[in-house]
Amino acid sequence: MPIPQGLLHVLTVLWRKHYNFSTLPPFPTFTLGMQTDTIHSQAKNSATIHPKKAPFNPMKIIPVTKTNSHIYHNLVQCYEAEFSPITGKKPNDSGLFELDTHIGDKTLGFLLMIDNTPAGIAAIQCKEAQAYEVCEFYVIPYFRKSGVGMEFAHMIWKNYPGDWEIKQIQGAQYATTFWRKTIKCFIETEYSEECYDDPYWGIVTRQTFTVNQ
Repeated sequence: MPIPQGLLHVLTVLWRKHYNFSTLPPFPTFTLGMQTDTIHSQAKNSATIHPKKAPFNPMKIIPVTKTNSHIYHNLVQCYEAEFSPITGKKPNDSGLFELDTHIGDKTLGFLLMIDNTPAGIAAIQCKEAQAYEVCEFYVIPYFRKSGVGMEFAHMIWKNYPGDWEIKQIQGAQYATTFWRKTIKCFIETEYSEECYDDPYWGIVTRQTFTVNQ
């Protein structure tokens, strides 16, 4: 059932009150075509990529801004709901999940659009100079098993060279499998992986690797 326009407006206003976009650095915009596996880069902040297997056309990766932040927050609720059996989270009295990652300041947000349909999200924390962490990453089930998620991650990494880390909580083995494969398909050198006890999440698996310019 579609969300009534009045309620959607209220939710959008509430979200915007809690997120400050004024301090975000400039975002690149990517366009992904789906014919071959050749990558054509016109500039650092503008690129076209052609995955082999994904059948969707066209694909775009765009930054989260004030005007489209409601799309990000709609999809991030799907993400939180899907992971709730593992995280143990429940929605609040309004039916919304509390978020651990907030877009703004040093955290970048991206939307994956396929045929003008919101298909996924990513939240990237800029930890220090050329050091990043994938905090949230989600592709809706309809678009999975097509290579879309891998290409989504690869284009973000390609435009932000430096040191990267990704974490998966205990019980999310399918996510760990996805990230191992995605990293191996992107870089020639081996990545590092460790398990440790995180004060907030408990036992987590972490991959670290470097993206060269």
